[in-house]
Amino acid sequence: MTATYTEPAHSARFLGRDNVWPYFTLRSPVFNTGVEAIDNQHRMLIGRLETIEQTVGFPSRAFACQSLDNFANLAIKHLRDERLLLEQVNYPELEELQSEHEWRLIELERICEEFRRGDTEHLPDVIEALWQWTIEHIVESDSRYTPFVSPLAACA
Repeated sequence: MTATYTEPAHSARFLGRDNVWPYFTLRSPVFNTGVEAIDNQHRMLIGRLETIEQTVGFPSRAFACQSLDNFANLAIKHLRDERLLLEQVNYPELEELQSEHEWRLIELERICEEFRRGDTEHLPDVIEALWQWTIEHIVESDSRYTPFVSPLAACA
């Protein structure tokens, strides 16, 4: 039986981008899995989003497109690394999480494609969608598996 993922009725959107970074730098438990490699990737994703934000107002789309591709490539690697980690700990909800990751990758591709088809005036909307995507992934998805991987961090 293949698990399917349904987008949550509530989202982490209430946090908002401006409220996320202070919590993240303070290493709030909300943003930490306890596995340094995964937490570092979370920080890198946020750093790449900040780079994308800096492209607002650039006359050339090339830097924004490259920054967006860099974010997407890291997100793909991050989701793959999470899956491998959770396979190691026999995470009981792995099938559901894989379905959710597939949905998140489809959503990420949709967001990126909308930007590629549009012009730079839509970049703030793309950035907002990417922040929401990232926050929801970390807060809603990763927080569910944290108890299963935290013992790994203690052994490291």
